[in-house]
Order: sequence, then C-alpha cells, then structure tokens
Amino acid sequence: KVNDQPVALGTVVEEEEAHKLSITVDERPILRGDVRRSATPRVFLAYKKRGELVTREGTDERKSVFARLGFDRHIAAVGRLDYHSEGLLVLTTCGSLARCLEHPEIGSIVRTYQV
Repeated sequence: KVNDQPVALGTVVEEEEAHKLSITVDERPILRGDVRRSATPRVFLAYKKRGELVTREGTDERKSVFARLGFDRHIAAVGRLDYHSEGLLVLTTCGSLARCLEHPEIGSIVRTYQV
C-alpha cells in the first residue's frame, strides 16, 4: 500500500517523492513519511572477525557483524566475507555506491585480493 491505498505489483515510486509517502508491504512499513534521507552518504570501514556473519540476522552460535557494531537496517555491506574469513568490510548508507563497488561492470574499481 502507498498512503494506505492498495497498489498494483510493480508500482514505481519516484525516489524524490518516497520520503513523503507511507509505504507498507503486508502491513509492515517499508518507508515512513517522517523518515528523511541523509543528504550525505556515509561509509564505514569495519574489521570483520572470523566467525561472524555478514547478515542482519545472527543466531546464538553465529553472531552477526551488524549486531556487534550496532548498525540498523539502513546500512548495507559491500560484498560479503565468508564466515571463516576475517578482514576489512565496507558498509555504507548509499545503495548506489554499494552497487558500484560490488559490480565491476558498473564502475572501474580495481580489486586485489589476498588469500
């Protein structure tokens, strides 16, 4: 629903207008009208410990890096690190930056991996 009105599957909401609308799916809010997008994208560099998940939901045995760092759902990890690996993890509030960094065909970022 958009502003409590049913909409067809695939309805497009313009990004410039989204912050003014109440958008829900199955009665769960996706974006609230009082949420304002940050004008400045934020980028965080974090050390991912061996044995942490790069996912929102961890378990009692397998903790999430998001839970340890206290980040909410508006932060995206750029790529993933395996559960058994450790190293630098890039997190950002900017979805387009995350996509550019993750997909080589979008940007011209050279990647070097050390294993």
